[in-house]
Amino acid sequence: MPDKAKAIKPMPSVVKNRSGGVVIERPGSELGVWERWYIREAGNAELLEPGDPLPQKTSRIVVLPSAFLFSWPLWIALEGDSRELVKMELAGRHLLKRGMEEGLTALPIAQLGERRLVLATTTDEPFPEDAMPDGWKRASHFEIPARLRSLRGNPDLLLWQEQGVIHSAFYREGQIVWFCPVRR
Repeated sequence: MPDKAKAIKPMPSVVKNRSGGVVIERPGSELGVWERWYIREAGNAELLEPGDPLPQKTSRIVVLPSAFLFSWPLWIALEGDSRELVKMELAGRHLLKRGMEEGLTALPIAQLGERRLVLATTTDEPFPEDAMPDGWKRASHFEIPARLRSLRGNPDLLLWQEQGVIHSAFYREGQIVWFCPVRR
């Protein structure tokens, strides 16, 4: 797995020649703050100022705040539709609220015999849309924070601050197994 920290090098703001690449909007460390990163096709990254317009011809990725997400690791059968199997498992455990099925995703982690381990993720309901950045629904892709964190040295545990709350993520061989806020 390439080291993401080396691939993304912060550089000074250059307002001219912003075209192509990717804009990543992610929750900042403080409550209500959003960071916007412009990553050029060459791999250089630039932190955009709050008033800067979005560069033209870019893909936009919005990172959903961890506090608005539900995650649960599950063993499911190897055969069958993983999303449907996850939905049945979560519903059987009374963990799936009405409306959560729409965004339900099963991220593969491992396989053992006739079973596979997946991380079930979905947005919490009701989803607090007013806490999201302007125009967030027009994003070309949505992501979870724990998948975009730099993993140097293949750690098992990662801690970060997001929107004023400390969060943790557990990994197995570079794959996210579970993430959650750290509570006192």
